[in-house]
Amino acid sequence: DEMAPGAPNAIAVFDFLPRSVVVLGSTLAGNSQIAQVSPLGDIELQYINSCDGAPMNYNVMSHELRVDRTDPALPVLSTASVLRRYPEAELAVATDAAAYNRSSWGTERYRTCGGGAIVRWDRASNALATEADLFDYLDPRRDRPRSWVWTTAASACGGNATLWDVLDWTHVSSVNVGVAGNYLVTCRNLGVVLSIRREDSALEWLLASTLPALSNYSFENDAAKFYEPHDVSQLPNGDVLLVDDGDDRPGCYALASRGYAGCFSRAIQYELDDAAGVARVRWQFEYPYQLNASSGEYGASHFVARADDDYTPTPNADLATVFTHDLFNW
Repeated sequence: DEMAPGAPNAIAVFDFLPRSVVVLGSTLAGNSQIAQVSPLGDIELQYINSCDGAPMNYNVMSHELRVDRTDPALPVLSTASVLRRYPEAELAVATDAAAYNRSSWGTERYRTCGGGAIVRWDRASNALATEADLFDYLDPRRDRPRSWVWTTAASACGGNATLWDVLDWTHVSSVNVGVAGNYLVTCRNLGVVLSIRREDSALEWLLASTLPALSNYSFENDAAKFYEPHDVSQLPNGDVLLVDDGDDRPGCYALASRGYAGCFSRAIQYELDDAAGVARVRWQFEYPYQLNASSGEYGASHFVARADDDYTPTPNADLATVFTHDLFNW
């Protein structure tokens, strides 16, 4: 789901229209594209994204492609890269420098950060518009959790010079529309979920495991926290559903020599209690291990699990088959 300039044509993500499919992928003509494709494979409409000039103008689209079904025009939501430089101070990012040994953290420094924006493709005009820029809500000079999932990227526009060692800071991993027409956004590397009001781009709330000072909600216990979130959505009752990749979960060692001990991914549903300011787990399904909600210990069975203590899990063959990437992520 990451695309580099000049990469061969490939489908990264897709979604469905009533009689067509929309796909997001790389392209030889620009840095990324959205295309509307008929059931016969014909391109009915195409938007090619590109940038000119300095590498700081890099705007590749990636990771998300979501048809906004709350709008009769069925526009398409995606994310685009945004770069910012902070020449006044190099950004020290805490990384796990000793092969994921949590007792030995190193520090790496960067001056250029890659953020992300919510973009909206209007199919009637074949135009792309920016709906919200994550730099307006988060600040890399302040918001840098200690983590070993930080990555770097290179940026270039056309045939101009390439900017190397850009910190992949937010790593926007999903965008969706909530029950009130709000935009929901997850940032993998920051471990946050944001709700942004569509009308004026105001931040409604933020839920974070690794940046608790920013979060509008605390978690009922440590076992309820998510890490590297993806695929956020909101249910009609207001609950938030997402995929918790779990890469940076305390106690997880993503090493074959350690048997990936303590590592699991899960789908998890949160109730957001506004009065108490608490995010509570209402349902979850873990892979490859079941998490006991009351004890926080891992079982050895693949089950659908709820947070209620009086719920008896039952095997589910369909949900037990989980596709993974990056060792153990969904």
